[in-house]
Amino acid sequence: MQIHERVERFVARLFPEGHRPPAVLAVPGYDPDADAADVALAGYDYYSAGHHDDGKPWASEHPKRFLAAQIAVGTVDQALLGALKVKNAHMRTACLSRNLLVVDEVHASDAYMTEILAALLDAHRQAGGYALLMSATLGSVARRRWLDESGESGIADAIDVPYPAVSTRGDTIDAGENDQAKTVAMSSRPVMREPDAVAQFALDAARAGAKVLVVRNTVNYAVNTWQAVAERAGPFDKLGMNAPTRLHHGRYAAGDRRLLDARVEELLGKDSQPMVNGCVVVGTQTLEQSLDIDADLLITDLCPVDVLLQRIGRLHRHTRDNRPAGYDAPACIVLTPPGDDLSPLLDSGQDANGLGPHGYVYRNLHVLEATRRLIEKYDEWRIPEMNRRLVENATHPTALERITDELGDEWKNHGIDVEGSYFADKLTAEGNTIKREKSFYPEEDNEEICKGWDNEVKIRTRLGDDRVDIIFEPAPVSPFDGAAIERIAMTVRWLDGSGSVPESVETTDMDGGFEFGVGSRRFRYDRLGLRRA
Repeated sequence: MQIHERVERFVARLFPEGHRPPAVLAVPGYDPDADAADVALAGYDYYSAGHHDDGKPWASEHPKRFLAAQIAVGTVDQALLGALKVKNAHMRTACLSRNLLVVDEVHASDAYMTEILAALLDAHRQAGGYALLMSATLGSVARRRWLDESGESGIADAIDVPYPAVSTRGDTIDAGENDQAKTVAMSSRPVMREPDAVAQFALDAARAGAKVLVVRNTVNYAVNTWQAVAERAGPFDKLGMNAPTRLHHGRYAAGDRRLLDARVEELLGKDSQPMVNGCVVVGTQTLEQSLDIDADLLITDLCPVDVLLQRIGRLHRHTRDNRPAGYDAPACIVLTPPGDDLSPLLDSGQDANGLGPHGYVYRNLHVLEATRRLIEKYDEWRIPEMNRRLVENATHPTALERITDELGDEWKNHGIDVEGSYFADKLTAEGNTIKREKSFYPEEDNEEICKGWDNEVKIRTRLGDDRVDIIFEPAPVSPFDGAAIERIAMTVRWLDGSGSVPESVETTDMDGGFEFGVGSRRFRYDRLGLRRA
């Protein structure tokens, strides 16, 4: 939402009134824009949004049309659907081919999404389109892949590549010095599983006037930490929408999520004001991308170094001369498992907090161990000067091989499992992408192209849990602003396995929220978000 609003402001500055192309919000489930009335489409009859009863621009009326907009802002999923064996894929890529495709945070793509994006970019470029991939933390292996460079660079050569830089196929241009350079004091605390200790760190800083951002790897850890903060805050905590504490994650209804985005920006945004008692914002990965927020202190779970650098990007993001005493220099506290030992995560998912093969969020323990060692080795991170060094020392194959050789057979077997999962996801993506080199003519070996694809097989842009929309009838009200909540997305994993979801469900009002049932399972929704009752 924030990026969409920024693009709209940019369009307003760039184009005179009356000649501004609409910037469509290409996110299913969010209300489309309705400010595109009476737009003249080049080469076609004059189009008036008045032709439609709801007054919404044609491109925003259905997700399959999003990419027909002159400017569309959304998740990468809408573009990736153009590379998959799904309905309307060719329409999506045809619409996209006339535009510049910009993909931000490209480092965040896993093996499955990377393969799909590569297929999309091949088709886009062959059709004459242009693409811009952006990342502050892309490693050399991924960088060489996107630039179609063969072979593998040594770790020293990878570190020596200019940063920041603009790279094309055949050239790398040094982008020059960054005027937002900062030196971050790094430290670790082995209290990842102790929400009370984390809450105390945050409250001590907040009571000194600091704006504190706490990023946990999973929703459960975020909720537990926020509850610990609220219990210890005393008069500091009001628990209302204007309170100096805030919880933010992905298990909120769309309307509430927009509201929380705005509230977090009010507390930590570029134009936010100093607070005598400070504030504490607790959340998950939803805080590390897209939101333009600025904290005085960052407390974060251990995560891969590229993700950690993204989170640090929310620390002292803007130049301010009114930061509280003791927090005028950026500092980051990284929460690690007990004893700073990741080995137990090889065998157990209990309290993994998203780490390791049983944690499912950040599975590669080699990268996590390399990141932990970097925090231990360098008590100050000079950003962006050290970005290449940090990323390569935690992601380059040579660096990871050193850790494997040092830590023994269990870690070696884990590396084999990670590599196997990588190739399995890659093969799954290859099977799901359109083979555009095949002809539509029936004499070719292209039965699936001519006869269509199996619509019973659900192909997704991301691997992971399926999600279903739960429709409420009648609609309950938001625990925040009293607005109607007509639906909410839920992971299929939470259901009872029957596979059936009713057309609509009734809710029961509870103190501060509501409850509802799906099959044999009960769920609650309140200020903590959606959870099992």
